[in-house]
Amino acid sequence: MLYQQHNPERQRALGGITVHHSTIAGSHEHGHGGQPPGEPGPDANASYDYGVDDTETPSVFRQIIRTPGVAIPGAILLMFLLIAVVAPLIAPYPPTEFHSGRSYEGPSADFLLGTDQFGRDILSRVLVGTRSIFLVSFSATAFGVLLGTLVGLTAGYYGGKTDEIVMRIADAVMSFPSLLLALFVLTMFGPAVINVIIAIGIVFIPRVARIIRSVALDIRTNQFIQAAEARGERGVYIILREMLPNAWPPIIVESSIRVSYAILISASLGFLGLGVQEPTPDWGLMISQGRNVIAVAPWNVLAPAVAISALVISTNLFADGLSRILLAGGRVEGANE
Repeated sequence: MLYQQHNPERQRALGGITVHHSTIAGSHEHGHGGQPPGEPGPDANASYDYGVDDTETPSVFRQIIRTPGVAIPGAILLMFLLIAVVAPLIAPYPPTEFHSGRSYEGPSADFLLGTDQFGRDILSRVLVGTRSIFLVSFSATAFGVLLGTLVGLTAGYYGGKTDEIVMRIADAVMSFPSLLLALFVLTMFGPAVINVIIAIGIVFIPRVARIIRSVALDIRTNQFIQAAEARGERGVYIILREMLPNAWPPIIVESSIRVSYAILISASLGFLGLGVQEPTPDWGLMISQGRNVIAVAPWNVLAPAVAISALVISTNLFADGLSRILLAGGRVEGANE
């Protein structure tokens, strides 16, 4: 790209990502009402610094390995991912298999985490349920971040009335609590995995768009953008080939943060009966089904609840650690305040 030819002294390559030296102050604007616990509020600020002073800085992967506060939650995330891949092979029983006369049986040698109201093995359902939670949360995050990034870059590049219209629409969408907006979408299209993914993605689009817009507003003022315009490049080319490569660091951080919120929203929808449907195992739905018998069969609720907590906490810790590593490398500052 042109800025790589004319501004070599300002280029930095770290962890396989070529970045441009600039400081980007953005607004981490998230809605409060109905948000998953711990989500940044509308007044939280985000600042991105792409400068790297030391060309010998270790790669992001090496820094993750060397940082226990990031490596440990990262290992837990990797463990959940591996479980999702091999769950049918390691599950003691098929997750939908009924065991007649063994309903609400407590933990034993036959059923390590007990059984549910149909005599189904809780451990098998928790293991296989990892697949659905990863499918929904990662797909919804990818969908929301992809569209939010394109919207934010477009608004930041064109500015003026385009920026004003796009941001006002984003504000209108963000005025709805996250869970309420997802419920509204599912009420219109019905409970299905693809609809859950779309609903969560729609919740994320305006929030991601505001973050990336703030990044784009700063990138827009750089000389390599002006050079691309001077040689007659189209807006689509400039957005995708000039601006997007320089916006990758905050996109990565924002994606890692969004995954944990997607997990919580997905579990909440499952609890309400609008997420993944029976007979497919779903942690939120398992909690909903076991809440009425928690006094006599607490294992029906504790097992999926612990799984959700471990996955969300490890994801949050990993996202926070990743933003700190990027900060130490001089690329992203204060991305998760």
